[in-house]
Amino acid sequence: MLWLEQLIKALFPTLELEESPWHSEWEENQRKLFLRIMRVFLPVIAVGYVLHYFLFDKPSGLEPLQAWFEFRMSLASLVSAAFVFYLTGLSKQRWYKLPAIIVTGIACYSQAKVTYYYPAAPWLYPFVFVLGSSLMLRLSALHSLIFSGVTIGFFVPVLVDAGVDLGTLLSASVVICIVVAVTRSSYSFEVTNFLLNKKNAAQQAANLELQREFSDRIKSFIPRVIATRIQARVDEDNASVIEASLNVLRARKKTISCLFSDIRGFTEGSKNLDEFINESVMPEVKASSERIEEFEGIPRKVGDLIFAYFDDDSVNLNAIRSLLAGISLSKMNKAFNETVSRVEIRRYILISSGDAIVGNLGGIDSSVEITALGSPVNFLSRLDDATKDPGLAKELSPGDIVLCENSAAILRANEIQIEMKCVSLSKIEVSIRDFPETERIFVMEPSNKNWEILTSAYDTLQPEEDPIAQAG
Repeated sequence: MLWLEQLIKALFPTLELEESPWHSEWEENQRKLFLRIMRVFLPVIAVGYVLHYFLFDKPSGLEPLQAWFEFRMSLASLVSAAFVFYLTGLSKQRWYKLPAIIVTGIACYSQAKVTYYYPAAPWLYPFVFVLGSSLMLRLSALHSLIFSGVTIGFFVPVLVDAGVDLGTLLSASVVICIVVAVTRSSYSFEVTNFLLNKKNAAQQAANLELQREFSDRIKSFIPRVIATRIQARVDEDNASVIEASLNVLRARKKTISCLFSDIRGFTEGSKNLDEFINESVMPEVKASSERIEEFEGIPRKVGDLIFAYFDDDSVNLNAIRSLLAGISLSKMNKAFNETVSRVEIRRYILISSGDAIVGNLGGIDSSVEITALGSPVNFLSRLDDATKDPGLAKELSPGDIVLCENSAAILRANEIQIEMKCVSLSKIEVSIRDFPETERIFVMEPSNKNWEILTSAYDTLQPEEDPIAQAG
């Protein structure tokens, strides 16, 4: 019964629109298109009638000339009146096509009368007028057939009176009706395409909304820098959130700077679990992560441990950002301990630089792990153990920032003269496990002077376009 469905669809194409939310939009679009057509063709037709009289009727000596003049001018006036109608607010009425239907029907009938009064005029012209009118009126196939059948029914007797064979006229009528039905079957395709486009647009909008919602959800679980990079990929490459995430989090080798800070005395403090964890550790860890993200770091929290890496393409920016984040974290920690009546949190802040693999080093399911692996990360873990040695602990104060040789070398290469002291590990008989070649480390106080020096260097090195938003 597919043929029956296709026939019903061709004859009643707007049935598909009835239950859709876009029916009124379709009607409005059709009205606007129809008005554009009428405002172009009707004045052309009116002028055509006037010119026809002066360029053909009068030179040909058609008699009575006055009758031909009145005939052409009357039709031109009728068409002009329809044109004026379509310039007014009346064209917004539901029956806005009626004037055009009446005018074109009269034009078709009048052309048959021309054949009657002027036998030299081809009798086929009225049928051509019917075909042209059905196309211009933009009716459905069924309504076009009705218009054509009624109009032909009116003028066929006139052509018979003009001497045209009835059988010939019937054959022409059938052919024209078939042609009209075929040509106006496109109306159903227009409706179908309109619906498909609207459904696709609605689906795309829904997908975008889901993508935005999904993106927002992702942002609440991942570091701000990563979220910014993912959003940049989505915006620039028109990629999905999943595609952008896979690209941004793809594991890759980079020269990074790392920040490592463990709470001293955590085990002892956590004996009073509720007070220490809820009132001290959790607020302080959250604030520490925010400080790191302010300097484009990527923080990872493991229990009371704060780890972060800075992986901009600029090695110099990475080092400076890690130090600025370290100073900010140290000052925040000091203010936190001074202004609240809670268990004090003591930290050292360790900084290293070097090559590492960064990104999602887990899978793409629940095992996603955004982190860094490599020598600078391992070094900080071993250095943290070494800071518990009494010999090295005497060289440090809570809140101090401890730098590795590589990080200090980057500062020297950029002529950044911060205040820091060099600690010879051999003199205090301390070695760093798995890194016996390390002979010295550097200790920097989180002073205002060091902050100003690093901030000035940061402003000098930072490019005009912040590269942190880049995914690579």
